[in-house]
Amino acid sequence: MASAHNTTESANAQDVTKTREHNPRWQGYFYVAFWSLVNFAAIGQINDDMIDWRLYPFSLSSGIVTFTLFIIVLAIDRVFYIKAESFNVHTAFDGKLEGFLLVFSVLWWIVGVIVQTHADGVAYQATNIYISSWLSLIACVYTLDLWSGSLDIVTIKELTSLSLTLPGWYTLFFGSLVVLGSAADVYSLLTSEELKTSAAFGISLGSISSIVSGYFILLHYRCIQIPKTGGWIELIVIGIMFIFWIAGLAVLTSANTGIAPSMGKQCSISGEIPSTNIYLFSWLCFFSCGNIALKWNSSYAMAFAQAVQGRGEEEDDIDGRKEDSEEDEDMI
Repeated sequence: MASAHNTTESANAQDVTKTREHNPRWQGYFYVAFWSLVNFAAIGQINDDMIDWRLYPFSLSSGIVTFTLFIIVLAIDRVFYIKAESFNVHTAFDGKLEGFLLVFSVLWWIVGVIVQTHADGVAYQATNIYISSWLSLIACVYTLDLWSGSLDIVTIKELTSLSLTLPGWYTLFFGSLVVLGSAADVYSLLTSEELKTSAAFGISLGSISSIVSGYFILLHYRCIQIPKTGGWIELIVIGIMFIFWIAGLAVLTSANTGIAPSMGKQCSISGEIPSTNIYLFSWLCFFSCGNIALKWNSSYAMAFAQAVQGRGEEEDDIDGRKEDSEEDEDMI
């Protein structure tokens, strides 16, 4: 009887140890679900004739889709008592199912952010909508990055760690694309020629900045060989871009003629112009240029210190060889 009792206890212990591990990325899923719910709730309260109701159904569904999807994932992971042999999202198909869900969520929210924050989008009806749409996308990217790192696939940190300036170039590239797209979107709605000139300037600046930053990103991956990364040309180019974005802020955020004088909507002759994306990301590009310049200086100082140290070690080796040769001559 005692032996049978011990056998039962050991079997129960083994069952407990076989209980599956929780998904280590549960916090990321929680962030996505939370901000998706905020987005859905805020959009659901809209009752305004000024919005484009043709895109309203998709805007409304953006949050509820990812909220429902990831709440189910969290429920399976945290609420249900599932054995290790049972279905598990983060181990199903060697983790590929989870990766598919996360890639889908990122692509879904890229479209969601574009639809909600474009010039006729619902994001400008309430600040909660604007913030939650961007944070939902950021949370999806964050969780996908965690999943990618868990499978030894390239992560954002690994992708941008080739140099100190590379993260800044990526930020400038992303911000420039947002300014370019938003300025082109606003341009299509304007009737004032003065404001159209400002929007055209934003399109031109965003295009130039995205091309230049994209070029230097490719340069870091050796897709392009000229010029050398970390050289003076990189500093000169970023200095020019810094000046361009100072001019960009002066034009785009001007109180009288700018298309983005503040966050939210600008009241003008042509009506209300949603311009939060242009305002925020113009400043982001400006600060990215400054960050790249500072990181270049740090990188150059490190390279100079390493060169000096290497030169000193070579001189020490030469002196050591001379002393050895003198000692050999004395022995002879």
